[in-house]
Amino acid sequence: GGVFWLSPAPACGPTAPGAPGARGGGGGPGAGAGPGRGGAGRRSLEAALEALAGQGYPAPLQVIFCLEEDDAAARDAVQGLEAVRRGKAAVVAVPPHPFRTGKGSNLAGGASAALHPWLAWMDADVEPGPGFLPRLCAPLVRPGVGCAFAFPFHRGARGLTAAALALFVNVRGLTDFLPPALSGRRPTFLAGAAVAVRREALESMGGAEALAGRLADDIRLGELLGARGWRIQPARTPAWCAAGSPGPRGFWARLRRWMLGARLQMPRLHAASGLRLGALWALFCLGLGAAGLALAPGQVGPGAAVGPTASPAGTAAVLILGAAAWGVFRAGAAAAVGLILEEASTLRWCWLAPAVDVAWAAAWIGSWFGRSVEWAGVRYRLGPGGTVARLLPRVPAVGGRRSCPR
Repeated sequence: GGVFWLSPAPACGPTAPGAPGARGGGGGPGAGAGPGRGGAGRRSLEAALEALAGQGYPAPLQVIFCLEEDDAAARDAVQGLEAVRRGKAAVVAVPPHPFRTGKGSNLAGGASAALHPWLAWMDADVEPGPGFLPRLCAPLVRPGVGCAFAFPFHRGARGLTAAALALFVNVRGLTDFLPPALSGRRPTFLAGAAVAVRREALESMGGAEALAGRLADDIRLGELLGARGWRIQPARTPAWCAAGSPGPRGFWARLRRWMLGARLQMPRLHAASGLRLGALWALFCLGLGAAGLALAPGQVGPGAAVGPTASPAGTAAVLILGAAAWGVFRAGAAAAVGLILEEASTLRWCWLAPAVDVAWAAAWIGSWFGRSVEWAGVRYRLGPGGTVARLLPRVPAVGGRRSCPR
């Protein structure tokens, strides 16, 4: 078997793992991770290689780091690796492509350089524990399974926006995506944080080049493999991701990218997902209730006047109580997710869940307007089916961090 470890995007902030934009890949088991600022980025890559060496994967090892030619931070970090200097890892420099994301270009470059029959890629913030790699690839031994993936969950969130992103990923993953995937039904989707795929399955759909021009490469991978009769199987292991520090702009940019990609590549499913927007429907029902109270007729009889039975103060009280009840319910659900996952930061920040729901609803509504997103220092304009076109070149790092969100 073989693996291809990929980190698609920069992190905004000096302490976030997986920093500016290098990609790693390989076939084999192979490893790569996104370098950060200077020595810190190099250390994160060295730690990724050490984690890979401790996986106990009984197969030859090939390590390939793929990066875009214009990403100086990634190039400097990768070239300084001991494994690269000793020839134990190769570096593939991929030219920026006007109609591909950086991740897409690196996927294509890494897949063409990999040697082994199984390939896998992981985001830089994935923290593989002992045995993660064998468990990720285990479903591929079954006949007809062309792809396996691990659901991402965030842990160790520090700060408001990091906690908000972790709550969004963890609650949605556990309540919306994981149950149907593990119910025995044949999934037609996958999560792209940690993916393993047969080379023959990848080649049957046109290779990694077929994914390179789409914003949501994981959605496209599921579509193409399913159309060719390959089964997609979730691995029975989570992909634990280190919660970075996206900042308010980075948090919103990520929600926007996910929502807009889903709307363009899965329009029917995305439209139906509006039914799960608790914040939107809670506000709608509260508004209807308040309007009903305010406009309800009074008693009619001798000496009785016709008018509203609810005072403004009463209407406001109903709204406040209803919103509080909804907020308590959502916070309780997030706390339950934290207990099930045994993830302390999700439990600690559960009170933030109602605000995350509101942000999710706003991003869902916003996905029906406009077609531009930011990712890895580049602004893209999306076309039909989630195809991409670069609008701006990579944004350089300023003062040790990028000026745009991950």
